[in-house]
Amino acid sequence: MLPFYTHTIQFVRAPIVADAHGNRSADTRDWANAEPVGGPVRGCVQFNARLTGLGTREDTTNGREMVEDSVWAWVDPGPTILSTDGFQVDDTLYKIAGEPREMADPFGGAAHMMLVGTRVRG
Repeated sequence: MLPFYTHTIQFVRAPIVADAHGNRSADTRDWANAEPVGGPVRGCVQFNARLTGLGTREDTTNGREMVEDSVWAWVDPGPTILSTDGFQVDDTLYKIAGEPREMADPFGGAAHMMLVGTRVRG
C-alpha cells in the first residue's frame, strides 16, 4: 500500500481498429472509445524528470512540433493492467509504456504497482 495518494487514476483499454490501409495492430487503437478497466484507483503521479525539460521532450520535424510528456505512476494493486492499456488522470490520457511492475512492500505490507505513461501531442 502506498503511504500517500495525490491522484485518482482510471485505467482504460482501447479497442484495436483498422488504419487507413485496413491493417490492424496494437498501434491502431481507438482511444476516443476506450473502456474503463475496473474502477478508479488511488495513486501518485509525478513527471518523469529523467527526460529533458523535467518530463517533456520536444522535437521539430518538417516544421511540425511534437511534444512528449512522460510520467511515473504508483498505484495500489487493482485490476489486471496490460502494457497496451492507458490511464487517465484528471482530463489527461497517458498510454502505458512498457510492462506495469508490481513492487513488493519491504516491510511485509501490501504491494503496489509502478508504471510509466506517455502522452504525445503534435
